[in-house]
Amino acid sequence: MKSPRLYEHIRINRIMTLPGRTCLQKSLKAYKSGYGFNEKMFTVLKEKLKKFDSFKKHGNLLFDEMKLSEHLKMKSDGYIEGYVDYGSLDTPEELKSHTSLCDHGMVFLFVPFVGDWAQVPGVFATKGNMKADLLAKMITEAIIYAENAGLFVDCVTGDGASWNRKMWKKFGIG
Repeated sequence: MKSPRLYEHIRINRIMTLPGRTCLQKSLKAYKSGYGFNEKMFTVLKEKLKKFDSFKKHGNLLFDEMKLSEHLKMKSDGYIEGYVDYGSLDTPEELKSHTSLCDHGMVFLFVPFVGDWAQVPGVFATKGNMKADLLAKMITEAIIYAENAGLFVDCVTGDGASWNRKMWKKFGIG
Protein backbone atom coordinates (compact mmCIF):
# COMPACT_ATOMS: atom_id res chain seq x y z
CA MET A 1 0.00 0.00 0.00
CA LYS A 2 3.02 2.31 0.28
CA SER A 3 4.60 2.33 -3.19
CA PRO A 4 5.84 0.12 -6.01
CA ARG A 5 9.43 0.97 -5.03
CA LEU A 6 8.95 -0.44 -1.53
CA TYR A 7 7.35 -3.58 -2.99
CA GLU A 8 10.32 -4.11 -5.31
CA HIS A 9 12.79 -3.45 -2.46
CA ILE A 10 11.13 -6.10 -0.29
CA ARG A 11 11.01 -8.57 -3.21
CA ILE A 12 14.56 -8.05 -4.54
CA ASN A 13 16.19 -8.09 -1.09
CA ARG A 14 14.17 -11.21 -0.22
CA ILE A 15 12.69 -9.68 2.92
CA MET A 16 9.50 -11.52 1.93
CA THR A 17 8.81 -13.90 -0.91
CA LEU A 18 6.65 -11.91 -3.30
CA PRO A 19 5.66 -12.46 -6.94
CA GLY A 20 7.14 -10.31 -9.67
CA ARG A 21 5.29 -7.31 -11.03
CA THR A 22 4.04 -9.01 -14.22
CA CYS A 23 2.82 -12.06 -12.29
CA LEU A 24 0.99 -9.77 -9.87
CA GLN A 25 -0.59 -7.81 -12.74
CA LYS A 26 -1.82 -11.02 -14.41
CA SER A 27 -3.37 -12.18 -11.14
CA LEU A 28 -5.11 -8.86 -10.58
CA LYS A 29 -6.47 -8.85 -14.14
CA ALA A 30 -8.00 -12.29 -13.62
CA TYR A 31 -9.55 -11.26 -10.28
CA LYS A 32 -13.26 -10.59 -10.67
CA SER A 33 -14.96 -8.51 -8.02
CA GLY A 34 -18.35 -6.96 -7.75
CA TYR A 35 -20.88 -5.46 -5.43
CA GLY A 36 -23.41 -7.31 -3.35
CA PHE A 37 -23.02 -10.53 -1.40
CA ASN A 38 -20.37 -12.79 -2.90
CA GLU A 39 -22.22 -16.06 -3.48
CA LYS A 40 -19.14 -17.82 -4.92
CA MET A 41 -17.20 -16.98 -1.76
CA PHE A 42 -19.94 -18.53 0.36
CA THR A 43 -19.80 -21.72 -1.72
CA VAL A 44 -16.03 -22.02 -1.23
CA LEU A 45 -16.36 -21.08 2.45
CA LYS A 46 -18.93 -23.84 2.97
CA GLU A 47 -16.38 -26.42 1.75
CA LYS A 48 -13.59 -24.98 3.92
CA LEU A 49 -15.81 -24.90 7.02
CA LYS A 50 -16.36 -28.67 6.81
CA LYS A 51 -12.84 -29.03 8.24
CA PHE A 52 -13.51 -26.66 11.17
CA ASP A 53 -14.96 -27.74 14.49
CA SER A 54 -18.16 -25.90 15.39
CA PHE A 55 -16.38 -23.83 18.05
CA LYS A 56 -14.35 -22.02 15.35
CA LYS A 57 -17.44 -21.18 13.26
CA HIS A 58 -19.00 -18.78 15.79
CA GLY A 59 -18.42 -15.06 15.37
CA ASN A 60 -19.53 -11.49 14.91
CA LEU A 61 -20.99 -9.84 11.82
CA LEU A 62 -19.77 -6.25 11.63
CA PHE A 63 -21.09 -3.61 9.27
CA ASP A 64 -20.06 -0.05 8.59
CA GLU A 65 -20.69 2.65 6.05
CA MET A 66 -18.05 5.08 4.88
CA LYS A 67 -18.12 8.29 2.88
CA LEU A 68 -16.48 8.10 -0.54
CA SER A 69 -15.71 10.72 -3.16
CA GLU A 70 -17.90 10.58 -6.26
CA HIS A 71 -16.00 9.61 -9.40
CA LEU A 72 -16.25 7.31 -12.39
CA LYS A 73 -13.58 4.86 -13.49
CA MET A 74 -13.43 2.99 -16.79
CA LYS A 75 -12.07 -0.55 -16.44
CA SER A 76 -10.13 -2.24 -19.23
CA ASP A 77 -13.15 -4.45 -20.08
CA GLY A 78 -15.30 -1.36 -20.70
CA TYR A 79 -17.23 -1.52 -17.43
CA ILE A 80 -17.72 1.86 -15.75
CA GLU A 81 -17.42 1.85 -11.96
CA GLY A 82 -18.75 4.54 -9.66
CA TYR A 83 -22.52 4.14 -9.93
CA VAL A 84 -24.82 2.97 -7.16
CA ASP A 85 -24.72 -0.84 -7.02
CA TYR A 86 -26.60 -3.04 -4.56
CA GLY A 87 -25.54 -6.29 -6.20
CA SER A 88 -28.39 -8.81 -6.39
CA LEU A 89 -30.51 -6.88 -3.86
CA ASP A 90 -33.34 -4.72 -5.13
CA THR A 91 -32.05 -1.21 -5.77
CA PRO A 92 -34.38 1.49 -4.39
CA GLU A 93 -36.63 3.02 -7.12
CA GLU A 94 -35.12 6.51 -6.86
CA LEU A 95 -31.64 5.10 -7.61
CA LYS A 96 -32.52 2.60 -10.37
CA SER A 97 -31.28 4.74 -13.27
CA HIS A 98 -27.58 4.44 -13.93
CA THR A 99 -27.13 8.17 -13.36
CA SER A 100 -26.74 8.07 -9.56
CA LEU A 101 -23.09 8.22 -8.57
CA CYS A 102 -22.25 6.43 -5.34
CA ASP A 103 -20.85 8.50 -2.49
CA HIS A 104 -20.89 5.88 0.30
CA GLY A 105 -19.70 2.32 0.66
CA MET A 106 -21.30 -0.30 2.93
CA VAL A 107 -19.07 -3.17 4.05
CA PHE A 108 -19.93 -6.34 5.96
CA LEU A 109 -17.25 -8.35 7.77
CA PHE A 110 -17.49 -11.67 9.60
CA VAL A 111 -14.91 -12.09 12.37
CA PRO A 112 -14.80 -15.39 14.28
CA PHE A 113 -14.34 -15.40 18.05
CA VAL A 114 -11.54 -17.98 17.69
CA GLY A 115 -8.96 -17.94 14.91
CA ASP A 116 -6.97 -15.39 12.98
CA TRP A 117 -9.09 -15.04 9.88
CA ALA A 118 -11.92 -12.77 8.77
CA GLN A 119 -14.17 -12.75 5.73
CA VAL A 120 -15.90 -9.96 3.80
CA PRO A 121 -19.30 -11.35 2.73
CA GLY A 122 -20.49 -8.24 0.95
CA VAL A 123 -19.73 -4.73 -0.26
CA PHE A 124 -22.24 -2.21 -1.60
CA ALA A 125 -21.95 1.12 -3.43
CA THR A 126 -24.66 3.44 -2.09
CA LYS A 127 -25.91 6.99 -2.46
CA GLY A 128 -26.17 8.79 0.86
CA ASN A 129 -26.66 7.00 4.15
CA MET A 130 -28.41 3.68 3.82
CA LYS A 131 -32.02 3.77 4.94
CA ALA A 132 -33.07 1.65 7.94
CA ASP A 133 -35.41 -0.64 5.96
CA LEU A 134 -32.76 -1.53 3.40
CA LEU A 135 -30.07 -1.94 6.05
CA ALA A 136 -32.29 -4.33 8.04
CA LYS A 137 -32.88 -6.34 4.85
CA MET A 138 -29.12 -6.47 4.13
CA ILE A 139 -28.25 -7.62 7.64
CA THR A 140 -30.90 -10.33 7.50
CA GLU A 141 -29.59 -11.50 4.13
CA ALA A 142 -25.97 -11.45 5.36
CA ILE A 143 -26.91 -13.64 8.34
CA ILE A 144 -28.82 -16.07 6.09
CA TYR A 145 -25.88 -16.37 3.66
CA ALA A 146 -23.38 -16.83 6.51
CA GLU A 147 -25.43 -19.45 8.34
CA ASN A 148 -26.22 -21.35 5.11
CA ALA A 149 -22.46 -21.57 4.55
CA GLY A 150 -22.02 -23.07 8.02
CA LEU A 151 -21.08 -20.03 10.11
CA PHE A 152 -22.88 -19.07 13.32
CA VAL A 153 -23.61 -15.35 13.62
CA ASP A 154 -23.83 -14.83 17.38
CA CYS A 155 -23.91 -11.03 17.30
CA VAL A 156 -24.12 -8.11 14.90
CA THR A 157 -22.14 -4.92 15.49
CA GLY A 158 -22.36 -1.47 13.93
CA ASP A 159 -21.65 2.09 15.01
CA GLY A 160 -24.16 4.38 16.73
CA ALA A 161 -25.21 6.42 13.69
CA SER A 162 -28.85 7.55 13.74
CA TRP A 163 -29.79 5.45 10.68
CA ASN A 164 -28.31 2.38 12.41
CA ARG A 165 -30.38 3.09 15.53
CA LYS A 166 -33.51 3.26 13.37
CA MET A 167 -32.53 -0.08 11.83
CA TRP A 168 -32.30 -1.71 15.29
CA LYS A 169 -35.83 -0.46 16.04
CA LYS A 170 -37.00 -2.35 12.94
CA PHE A 171 -35.73 -5.51 14.66
CA GLY A 172 -37.51 -4.52 17.89
CA ILE A 173 -34.28 -3.64 19.69
CA GLY A 174 -34.34 -0.41 21.71
